[in-house]
Amino acid sequence: MRKTKKTVRAGLIGSGFAASLHIEAAARVYGTNVEIVGVYSPTKANARHFAGVHGLDVLASAEAVRWLSRRWLRANMSSWRSR
Repeated sequence: MRKTKKTVRAGLIGSGFAASLHIEAAARVYGTNVEIVGVYSPTKANARHFAGVHGLDVLASAEAVRWLSRRWLRANMSSWRSR
C-alpha cells in the first residue's frame, strides 16, 4: 500500500535572497509536499515583485503568516499524530 504524501502549507516572512533559497528548499523536502502560499515583506513593492515571480499571494502582515500556520496545524494535527 502506497502512503499519500502529506502537504504542509507555509508562508514566508521576507522577500530577499534567503526567501528564494527557502522556495528551492521547500521543493526538495522528502516525504512531504511543501506548498509556499504567500509572502510578507515590510517593503510592499518587494513583496509584490517576489510574489509575482513565484506565483504567491502577498500577505498583509507577519501575523498573517503565523495565522496561516496555526490554522493549518489545528486542522491537520490529528492526522499527523496518527502517523
